[in-house]
Amino acid sequence: MNYKLTEPFKGKDQQPEIVGEFITHKGKRRVLHGFSNSIIVANKKKFISLTFETKFQLLRESVEEKFKVGKPLGLLIERENTEHKIKLFSDDPQLLKRWRDYLAKHINQRGFHESFKAHRKIGKGNFASVYLADRLEDERGFAIKAFSKEVAYGQDKGKMSILNEISVMRQFDSHALIKLHEVYETENSLYMVLDLLEGGSLYDKVKNRPQFNSFEIEVLLFTLLEGLQHMHSKHIMHRDLKPENILFRKPNNIQSVCIADFGLAQNANEFPYLFNRCGTPGFVAPEVVNCKDGGRYDPICDIYSLGLIFYILLTGKPAFPGKSYNDVLAKNRKCEISFDGAVFENIPQQAYDLLRKMLEKDPHKRINAQQALGHPYFGRRLKQVEENEETNFKLQEEHLKFDKQRLKQLSNSPLHSPLITASSKLRKDCSNDSLYQNSPLLNGHTDQIDSPLNNGFNSPSAQGKQLNRVDQQQQQKPSRFRDFDGNNTNGQGNNSNSNSKPFSLNQNPLHKYAIRNEMIRQQQNNQEQKQ
Repeated sequence: MNYKLTEPFKGKDQQPEIVGEFITHKGKRRVLHGFSNSIIVANKKKFISLTFETKFQLLRESVEEKFKVGKPLGLLIERENTEHKIKLFSDDPQLLKRWRDYLAKHINQRGFHESFKAHRKIGKGNFASVYLADRLEDERGFAIKAFSKEVAYGQDKGKMSILNEISVMRQFDSHALIKLHEVYETENSLYMVLDLLEGGSLYDKVKNRPQFNSFEIEVLLFTLLEGLQHMHSKHIMHRDLKPENILFRKPNNIQSVCIADFGLAQNANEFPYLFNRCGTPGFVAPEVVNCKDGGRYDPICDIYSLGLIFYILLTGKPAFPGKSYNDVLAKNRKCEISFDGAVFENIPQQAYDLLRKMLEKDPHKRINAQQALGHPYFGRRLKQVEENEETNFKLQEEHLKFDKQRLKQLSNSPLHSPLITASSKLRKDCSNDSLYQNSPLLNGHTDQIDSPLNNGFNSPSAQGKQLNRVDQQQQQKPSRFRDFDGNNTNGQGNNSNSNSKPFSLNQNPLHKYAIRNEMIRQQQNNQEQKQ
C-alpha cells in the first residue's frame, strides 16, 4: 500500500501544544501546529499523523570533532513505506529544540548514532541490552535500552509489547516513575533513552538484611503511592510491582525511589489486554492471578502488589512463603495472608490499618492510591506535634519500640524468596498454570557486565569478518552502538547455512564499542591533564 506523509485537513477544535514557522528547502513558508496525535500544516490545509510509522530527525551542521554535535538547522519528517519527506528549516535553534522535544514525546526519531556516546553495557536480557551512554548535546548520562527489531519482533506479541511499553511510558511525568526521554529507531534497532538510575534496587536492600526503620518505610511507601496515583489517573496499571522493579536514582537516598520496568503495563480501558494473567508470583493481586481468559480488572490491582511489598518492609518476610515456585503461586492464588507473629504485635496501629486495607482481597473494597496517600499513617508525626506534644512523644516511643523489636528479629533473617529467584526449570514445571513474566533489565547499577573478549556474533567464520568490518568502521569514525544496526547475517540475507548460529542479542559485541569509547575518553582526559 502506498502511504502518504500528509493528508487533507478537515478542521480541529482543540488548542495546539506548539506552533512554529519554518522554511522548506525550496524557500516556501510553512506554519505548523502540533497536537498530541497530529501536526497540521496550516497554510497547506494538510496534516501529518503522529503514528509509529512517522519518524523525525533534528538536522544539524556537520562537525569533524569526535563526540560533538553541530548547530541545529532544521527538522526532517518522514513516514515508512513512502519516499515523501518534509525538510523544514529555521534560524532559531531554540524553536527547533522545542519542536524536537515536542516530537520526541509522540514519535520515534532518527540520528541515534550521531547523538550518543556509549560507555559500557550495564544490563542484558533475552531480547534487549542496556547501556550507559552520554547524550552529546549536553553530556548528560542516560540508560539506553537497545532492542534488535529482528529478535524482539520475532517473539510472540514482541512488537506489540514494545510499542505498548513506549506508548505507556510517554504519558508519564512523575519523580516516582522512571522517565522515557526519547525513542530512536534505525533500520534494525530501537533505542529507548531512559533515566540513569544509580542507587540499586529495593531487592538489593532487603534480600540480606531488610532493616529499614519506620520513617524510611513511610517515605518509601508514600513515594511509590505517588507514582501509582500518577499512573492510575491515566488508567494505566503496572502489573509487575516487585522489589526488583523498585529502583533508586541515587545511592543511600530513600527519597529517590521510583518505579521501573513497564514491560507488562497496560491501559485498563484498552481491551482485550495484551497479556491477561501476568506478573511475578508472590506479588500479584488475586483478581489478576485468578483472572480467566478475556477477564478484566482495574489499576487498583497495583495497590495489592504494593501492599505485599509493604508487608515485606514491615516484617522482613514474604506474605506468601514457599520452597518452590509452585508453592508460592498456589498461596498467591488463595491470597490467604497471615497477620500473626511477634512482629505484628509492635507494628504501629496506623501502619497495620493501612496494610490491611491495601491487602483487601476484594478489589471493590480495597483502598486506592489517592485514598492511601491521605491515610493517617502518613504525616501523622507533624500533625501530632502541632496538636499534642505528649501524644507525639508516645507515638515516637511506639515507633522506636517497633524498630527495636523488628531489627532484633531481622538481624539474622535474610529474605530468601523463590518467588523472586524462580529458575527456568521451575517456570517450565508449571507452565500450564503460570503467569506471563518479565525479567528486569534495569537494576539501578552502572557496573560493566560482560567481558570485552566475549565477542561471539554469528558463527566462528562470520565473527572474524564482523570484527574486521567493525575495526575498519572504528578507524573511520568512532562507533556508537553502530554494530547493533549491522546485518547480523554478515551480508548473507536469509541464508540458512547450517554452520551459522541464530542471532542472539546476548552474543552481540556491542559493548566492545562502549569500552573503546571509554578508553578514547580517558586518553583525551590524560592528554588534557598533561597540558
